[in-house]
Amino acid sequence: MRKIGYAIIVIVVALLITAQAKAEPATLFSENGFIQMKTTAYCCGEITYNGSKVHYGGCASSLDHLGDMAIIYTTDGKYIGTFECNDLGGTDAIRNGYVIDVYFPTYEECEQYMILTQGGCFVKYVKGVG
Repeated sequence: MRKIGYAIIVIVVALLITAQAKAEPATLFSENGFIQMKTTAYCCGEITYNGSKVHYGGCASSLDHLGDMAIIYTTDGKYIGTFECNDLGGTDAIRNGYVIDVYFPTYEECEQYMILTQGGCFVKYVKGVG
């Protein structure tokens, strides 16, 4: 009977540690100025809102962040990259700042990004210089 009791305690402690480990990225990122938000990817278009040609490393965001750099991580803490906010989104959710839309040259790269992020990310906007 004692062995069962110890086994239950070990399982409960393991579950608590696992739950805490999963919660850490959210706490860590929110304490460092990151915003948890939804993300999408696009591979169409030729010219961005600011007049530049679409390119890898660009993204669509709200007008408030046009010209900023967006540092993006997955919700489990993996670094994705730093992107230039040089475009406005085609939906109200992007234009209102609820979603960040990252450009990739191919549809396959968009799919890979969406698999990696599962539609969610942490973003920190850094004011552009220049």
